[in-house]
Amino acid sequence: MSQQRYVVLIFVTTAILAGMVGQSAVASGLLQFGRPDAQLLGGLVSTSGLAGLLTGIVTLFALLRNQKASRFTGEVVGQLLKVVWPSREEAMKATRTVIFTTLFVAALLGLYDFFWSRVAQAFFFSLG
Repeated sequence: MSQQRYVVLIFVTTAILAGMVGQSAVASGLLQFGRPDAQLLGGLVSTSGLAGLLTGIVTLFALLRNQKASRFTGEVVGQLLKVVWPSREEAMKATRTVIFTTLFVAALLGLYDFFWSRVAQAFFFSLG
């Protein structure tokens, strides 16, 4: 199954992100309660780092053992492999269209704002 390597890659990436979130949460919690983030194993790893590592490992094994998650991720990868991606020229043309449309709308809103601010100043703020 050629898609299996993509599924494992996605699971490893998810486990790394979960580990980073776990480390950040533990470090924040320790800081919140005024506890030091102690260095363990002779300064090799901190308490929050160890918690993040354990979170990542648990997440990876939980994802690998979950058949529903594996099947769903495999189906998503299969659908992504069927996608016909645009060529470079098509992507550049679409990007230019988005940029020009954004600039046009921004200019139009700027003109409306300028006009209505002048109208508001003339009627509401000219009581003298």
